[in-house]
Amino acid sequence: MNALLMILRLIGSIAVCLVGLSIITDTLLARFSPWFKRLMKDRRADRIHGFMNGMLTSAVTGSSSSGVVFLISMVESNLVSLKKTPWIFMGINLGASFAGWLIALGAFHAGMTSISLVVLAAAFPFKISSYLSQYKYGDALTGIGLLLLGIDLLNGTLQLIPHDPVLIYYLRLLSGSSWGGLSFFLFGAVVSFLIQSSIGVQILAMSLAFRGWVPFDMAAAMVLGSNLGVTVTGFYAGSSLGINSRRAACIYLMINLVCCIWAGLVFPYLIQGADWIMPGYRYIPADIPFRLAFFQTAVHLLNPPAAAALSPFMVKGSIVLVSSKRKPMREKPSRSLHLLPKSLPDSLDSNIVLIQSSLVRMAEWAYEMLMIVMNTSQGIGSAESMEERIQERRESIESLNLEIAQAGMVSVQQPCSRQQAEKIQHQLRVSQELKDIGDACFKSMKLLAKCSRGGYRFHDDSRDELFDFISQVLDFLGYMNDYLGETITHPDAELAKQMEDSIDAMRDALKKRSRNVLEDNKDAQVKGELAFIEIIGYLEHIGDSCLRISETIPKMKVHEKKQQHSQLGK
Repeated sequence: MNALLMILRLIGSIAVCLVGLSIITDTLLARFSPWFKRLMKDRRADRIHGFMNGMLTSAVTGSSSSGVVFLISMVESNLVSLKKTPWIFMGINLGASFAGWLIALGAFHAGMTSISLVVLAAAFPFKISSYLSQYKYGDALTGIGLLLLGIDLLNGTLQLIPHDPVLIYYLRLLSGSSWGGLSFFLFGAVVSFLIQSSIGVQILAMSLAFRGWVPFDMAAAMVLGSNLGVTVTGFYAGSSLGINSRRAACIYLMINLVCCIWAGLVFPYLIQGADWIMPGYRYIPADIPFRLAFFQTAVHLLNPPAAAALSPFMVKGSIVLVSSKRKPMREKPSRSLHLLPKSLPDSLDSNIVLIQSSLVRMAEWAYEMLMIVMNTSQGIGSAESMEERIQERRESIESLNLEIAQAGMVSVQQPCSRQQAEKIQHQLRVSQELKDIGDACFKSMKLLAKCSRGGYRFHDDSRDELFDFISQVLDFLGYMNDYLGETITHPDAELAKQMEDSIDAMRDALKKRSRNVLEDNKDAQVKGELAFIEIIGYLEHIGDSCLRISETIPKMKVHEKKQQHSQLGK
């Protein structure tokens, strides 16, 4: 009974640490998220730059899980290619190991309980004051206080987890057995699998070795095993997304598996290396956390040279292992918006990226619809078959718009910053405008098909006029798509206004021309000319929607900058 109670207290102490770590990570992510996005979206980055970007991303937050989740969402959104992910993942692993040094430096040399209580007291006014609650200092202080308190509970400074001779006896018996290293490796893997955190296992290993319950080499085996167990986070994130995200999660598993294999083969030499770097420190409890931090850093520092030659095979292997089923030549486009569970770290920002990717997909479908309308107006293809394709794309856009609206409403109900909520609102507005563009294309196509079936005819120059007009609208839609997909990084607002004015002017001219035809030409077909005028009106509405979208997108980018500046100021 006493052993069970002690184990429950141990689990509770780990929970206190993890809650504190989670609060710290969320606070840092809120502050540096726009910067992370720019790092990950750098399409010009080579392998070395990708490695450095991944390292910076996780070094700032101290969490590999948040970096892995965000990278997988970027792969799903086609913002990062699959072949670049191995080096970014290796950088994320190395950057996350820096957190172990900070914990070893600040939490294992003296009792931190009194300091943690002071820190929590300092955080209290931020929690109860409506004015101070807008600042992030309170969250950061709360996380630090809980982390220090949890570590003191684990390392025995705060005597709530007493020494249990029976449990210590079995731990030492297992440590001295021939299967001891493998057993602690598997234990570390299982614990990191359950808590989805490698740094949590590292803190536990530091604490057990600090208390003298397990020797240093067994604690190092736990730390090594945590690198394998934490890959569950990638699979958990990838399982709810598309095939490329699952392949990225598979690559992350391969990288960490290779890391564990070679480090396991040279494990005694890594331990001896720690002895050589820190001679005589092995049996000093206060320095064991530093040795474990060194061990974890050394493993991930040596992993890139060891895995570099295998990275191309990892990409190919992930494609083979996570293969897509054979699909028919013609299929309806995917309509599903896959989001990450809110339990994952950085899920809100990752889901905002995924919604943005869906907006780009909607814009591509709208562009395709307008191209079909143009081809039909020029007599290319059957109006009936083109009408079916337009209907398919319209259903896809409507379905995705509904999913984006539902995702947006769910997202704003989560704890989020004002900037995040406003960006989601802008995304919902863009989604609705893209739906309106799809509706306008569909109505234009319906009229063209109706004219074809009824034998309605337009005036003689109508084909050339429609081609010129739709070309202008198509150029504006393409410009907006490039802006939405960030192909254009510095858009020209004045150019967008000029394009809209040109579309309006041509609309007025074409409507006037059609009315003149009705007045001056007795052979003109009234139904055909009225349909022509109506089609021109629908196409002009597309230009209006494009202008509103081009005015909304900069607001989303401005809020990203405001978020970063406001968090830096706080």
